[in-house]
Amino acid sequence: MGRRSARTRRLWGARTRCACFSTDWEQAREGRGQLVLVIGEPGIGKSGLVEEFRGCKREYPHLWVEGASGQFFQSTPLHAVTQILHEGLGWHGDETPEERVAQLERGLELVQMKLNEAVTLITELLNLPTPEKYSLLTLTPDQKRKRLLANQTAWLLNAARGQPVVMAMEDLHWVDPSTLELTQTLVEQAATARLMLLYTARPRVPCVVADASASCADHT
Repeated sequence: MGRRSARTRRLWGARTRCACFSTDWEQAREGRGQLVLVIGEPGIGKSGLVEEFRGCKREYPHLWVEGASGQFFQSTPLHAVTQILHEGLGWHGDETPEERVAQLERGLELVQMKLNEAVTLITELLNLPTPEKYSLLTLTPDQKRKRLLANQTAWLLNAARGQPVVMAMEDLHWVDPSTLELTQTLVEQAATARLMLLYTARPRVPCVVADASASCADHT
């Protein structure tokens, strides 16, 4: 993403809160990927701000996916990304494993992904059965991790070609290392994508993200 100076803003009232990311949103819709960090102490209203922004943008066609890190999931690889996949694929919790695999295949086809690798890696991540029609991947664990991150990056970037995408992630300060690596990859590759990365964090946000060019709403 292009280098931009950080902006610190105090947010007052619903209208101001809804408008605080308007510039970032418009730039993302125009194909200039945006990283927005909402940084503040616990209980100050970061999650509420994200929800209000989501509500304000419902009238504009876009894909919204979100996930959350957690104190007890810091050692669980891609915990927040798993939540994002569930939401992006429109799962409600009442699908059978086979129905979820079929929906995954359709979702990947829509964004022109190569199914053999993507389906095999993602079904393994989500503990879903891998259809026999897909060939076994002969990869080391580290190679699998890297290819999984590459496929997840491609999924979001390809989806952003069809419509603007907002990826919201709560509590980035608790993010696991693999999700943090994915986050940094998206920051590096989304300069010309219709993608807005919207993250909340406490002041000890991981430096790999905090050092990136960003628009920061600082609740202090």
